[in-house]
Amino acid sequence: MCINYFYKKKYGISKPENTKEITHDELYFLLYDKFKCNVLELSDRKYEIAPKSEYRRFLKYDDTDRYVYTSDWFDCDDYSVHLHGNITIPYWSRLAFGEIWVHTGKGGHALNLFVDSEYKIWLVEPQNDKIFEMPDDWDAYRIEI
Repeated sequence: MCINYFYKKKYGISKPENTKEITHDELYFLLYDKFKCNVLELSDRKYEIAPKSEYRRFLKYDDTDRYVYTSDWFDCDDYSVHLHGNITIPYWSRLAFGEIWVHTGKGGHALNLFVDSEYKIWLVEPQNDKIFEMPDDWDAYRIEI
């Protein structure tokens, strides 16, 4: 309890709870089977997954969605990189959370994604923190975790 208190005091949020481990290969094939993505970059040998509620808790804490959209200067890719960077604090950085680039039918778009403790893959729109499943008419072409 004492360690978590000091952790929260330092980082502004307590550690993610109820996490479980997923290996690089398990995560890779989970993502590949879902998206059939040609560029799938995973940098670690193992990750952790958490309940969807923990990711929601982080999004409430994070302020990425409060930035002002500016075409070509702070647009979708900047939002997704910023949110991904913000979650890379100790313990949270272990989570299977990253960036995804998709073709939407209206053009390209960058968002974030995560895998929850039920092995379900969710997208996050970092401009408004909306969590949703990828629409069937979108195609992923790059994922980085």
